[in-house]
Amino acid sequence: MKSYIAFILSILIICFALKLEVFAQGPIKRVAIVNFIDYSTSNIYGRLVEGLPDLLSQELGSFQEITIIERTQINKVLREMNLSRSHNFDPSTAARLGRLLGAQTIILGGLYEISSRINLSARLIWVETGKIERGFSVEGSERDLFDMVKKLASEVRYSWSGSLYIKSSSEGVIYINGDRKGTTPGFFTGLLGNYTVKVERWGCYPVHRNVQINPGDKEIIDALLLKTAEQSLQEQEQKRIVVNKKKKKGATELLIVGVLSIAVGVWGISGDEKSSFEKILGYASIGIGVVSVGYSLILWSTPAKNVQINIGPIKKGFLMRLNFKF
Repeated sequence: MKSYIAFILSILIICFALKLEVFAQGPIKRVAIVNFIDYSTSNIYGRLVEGLPDLLSQELGSFQEITIIERTQINKVLREMNLSRSHNFDPSTAARLGRLLGAQTIILGGLYEISSRINLSARLIWVETGKIERGFSVEGSERDLFDMVKKLASEVRYSWSGSLYIKSSSEGVIYINGDRKGTTPGFFTGLLGNYTVKVERWGCYPVHRNVQINPGDKEIIDALLLKTAEQSLQEQEQKRIVVNKKKKKGATELLIVGVLSIAVGVWGISGDEKSSFEKILGYASIGIGVVSVGYSLILWSTPAKNVQINIGPIKKGFLMRLNFKF
């Protein structure tokens, strides 16, 4: 009984480990590429067409999330099905071939000649349903054949991929699987599988995210870049220095205004020929000057924490606006 339980537990552990491994690798798409057909009127591209599946297999095989089934295995199954050419293929036959190969998608293709230009087309048949998943075509000259195959492979691959949009609270540098990909915001397409994303900014804690992107997914990462304690202290110190400079500048201006106000007030009350109204204005000017000098001395002697000084233009005498806090 104990050995039976141990056996069951070992099977479960193995299955769980396999599941984790598949998750770690991301979705793998098994693809079988069948021979292309020469549909040109001159039928002069026969040898060229024979090599197209291999070229397309090389391009699609370069993507780690796609597994290309070997040509020898495909030809063996074709012989067993008594199918030697792709002319005999319809979606249901392609689906049956895919099930025998263990493929998820069958790619059928053809070459067309239109006004001395070549058109490469590909149809993707979903094995599970036996229906055409989608079709693609690229056009160019004969000398552009390799570029056309690359473009066709890219379009096929992008149809099986998703996108990722990365933004952040402040501009940061984006790393995907360790490679620098620019700064936020960033939009990336043609992704499929698991990716490790990092967004970092100097003086902020980096943000790490692990995302799994399946076909058709549109993932969004909104990174909140928080400043480190050291950076916050440095910024506070810089602000304190700036505030101190503004404080001293404001205190100096206030002192000058106060001294001038006192001088004008003394001049206004001196002399017997001055009227009572002029003397009242003089004493008022002296009072404003004394207050201004007092405030300036307070600003000079008080340690700066949060000081804002806004001295407005002098209008109609010695009026001024003061806005400061400690």
